[in-house]
Amino acid sequence: MELLDNTRYKQQRLMPLVSGERLLSRRTYNLLMAGTLVWGFIVDVIVCMFTYDIYSRISPIALIVLYLAVSIISIIVIHRSDSAVISFAAFTALAAVMGILLSGIISSYTADSVFNAFIHTGIVCLIIGFLATSFPGFFLKLGKGLFIVFLVVFAVEIVLLLIFHNIPEITSIAMVLIFSGYFGYDLVKAQQYVPTADNAVDSAADIYIDVINLFIRLLAIFGSRD
Repeated sequence: MELLDNTRYKQQRLMPLVSGERLLSRRTYNLLMAGTLVWGFIVDVIVCMFTYDIYSRISPIALIVLYLAVSIISIIVIHRSDSAVISFAAFTALAAVMGILLSGIISSYTADSVFNAFIHTGIVCLIIGFLATSFPGFFLKLGKGLFIVFLVVFAVEIVLLLIFHNIPEITSIAMVLIFSGYFGYDLVKAQQYVPTADNAVDSAADIYIDVINLFIRLLAIFGSRD
């Protein structure tokens, strides 16, 4: 799931190679995608370790502005760049700011809650991964519809947050379903793209955002405040 709807750029990743691009084997492509994804999670852990108390030292509003700015710029660079190196650098920046966001969120919950959310996220990803492999056509049909539903639910959450200063559990459940659908969709699409290094990094970024958002929403549903 992207912060922006990058449908046009996803379509470009289905196009034949441009001059100078190297075609990878599907195995190498998948290994590079998985390695990039793991790197993103490693960056998250490292950043969380060093910024666990950042919310007590920096204004939350400033952090939100930083997060939105860096995230949007990173996503644009990742999907519009034809260079795997540039995309990887932008992905690392995205993972770093996501780590800062996660450190603030995680600090509000008990260690058991964080662990349980991590386990639930893994289980959901395994189930959706199996379903996406078994029924790829179903998930491919979800693409545009998921983005529209996401915008509607997100808008509802903003309104509820402004009025009641709280996000109800029902919208978090809806977001879990949305990001689960996006996870399956991005897994299937990743196997349709031309197997280049840049497409592997781009696909890893798509899947990374799905997984992180799944974790955050599952933590909100099952977590206990510290």
